[in-house]
Amino acid sequence: MEMWKFPSGFPPLKEFENIRELIFMWSISESVEGITGYELKSLFSIPQTNVYRVLNSLEEKEFIKADEKIVEGRVQKRYMLTESGLAKLDELKRSIGAKLSILFEITNDARENGGTSSFIDARVAIFKNRMRNVESKEDALFYLDNFAEMSNRQHKMLENVVSTSGKIVAIIVKLRAMVEQMDAYSPDPLFEFLEKEIESIEKPED
Repeated sequence: MEMWKFPSGFPPLKEFENIRELIFMWSISESVEGITGYELKSLFSIPQTNVYRVLNSLEEKEFIKADEKIVEGRVQKRYMLTESGLAKLDELKRSIGAKLSILFEITNDARENGGTSSFIDARVAIFKNRMRNVESKEDALFYLDNFAEMSNRQHKMLENVVSTSGKIVAIIVKLRAMVEQMDAYSPDPLFEFLEKEIESIEKPED
C-alpha cells in the first residue's frame, strides 16, 4: 500500500517546510545571545529529536551557526542566524508572513465571535482593516493576491475534507459490521479491508 498523500487542495509540503523554517529562524533571531536546542524544545513543546532535525537542516544550508560555550562545566551550543539566514528570514517573512497573519486573524476572530455565522463578517472586517492600512497600489495587489490564494486553497481543502470524511464514515460502518459477524475477534481482516478501501479513496476518479 502506498503512503497516504495529502489531497490536492492542501498546500504543497514545501510550503510547510518554509513555515517551519520561518518559525524556527524567527525565534532564533529574537535571542541576542543565541538559543539552545533545549530552549527551542521548551518553547514549542515538541520532541527534542524534531528540534535538532530542523536545526541540522538549517545549519547545512548555512542559515544558522552554533557557538559552543562552557556553562556550569558543560558544553552548550547556542544557535544564531548567519548573514544568509537573516536574508532568508526576510524572504520568508515576505513570502508567507502575510498568509500566516491572514490565517491567524481569521481563526482568532471566528473563535472569539463564535461559529460559522460570523465567519463571513470576520473575513470582511479583516479585509477592510488591511485595505485601509496598505500604503500603495502594489501593496494592495500583493495583499489581494495572497488573500485570494489562501481562500482558494481553503475552499479546495474543505471540499476534499468533506468528501474524504464521508468515505471514512462509510468505511467505519462496514468495519463495525465485520466485527459484529466475527465469532472471535481478529484485527487482520479489518486491516486488509481497510487497505483496499484506502486505495480506492486515493485512486483518482476517471
